[in-house]
Amino acid sequence: PQPNKPLPFQVQLVVDQPGDNTEPMTNYASGDSGEAINVQKTPLLDYTAINSAMVTRNASSGAPEINVEFSEEGKDLLAAITKENINKRLAIVMDGHLYSAPVIRSEISDGKAQITGHFTEEEANALAAKINEAVAAFNRP
Repeated sequence: PQPNKPLPFQVQLVVDQPGDNTEPMTNYASGDSGEAINVQKTPLLDYTAINSAMVTRNASSGAPEINVEFSEEGKDLLAAITKENINKRLAIVMDGHLYSAPVIRSEISDGKAQITGHFTEEEANALAAKINEAVAAFNRP
């Protein structure tokens, strides 16, 4: 893989202050103007911790969501990350774009995450497909 090609999925910690290991990103999920946030360059986890991604619809709004199911290893990693970072924010970065930066309210121990962002159904399907392709390629012997 080319080093300049964005990863299909990664989770990065949002930090208050810019530093050597941070990069600025724009969070468009908070509205059209976009909120500038600093995220740690080193991802906490990426697509190698995932089993699959699928698109579903939000029960109340009908908006497309991406449901991510983590592998056993990813599930443990996600639980540890969320437990250690309660009330901090995680940046969900897909294909090099920040799609959401939720505040961690509690430990996520079931290995599942829903990503809601301002994406169309086409975008959601394309992103889920990219994640699944990367996962398949990673798991291929």
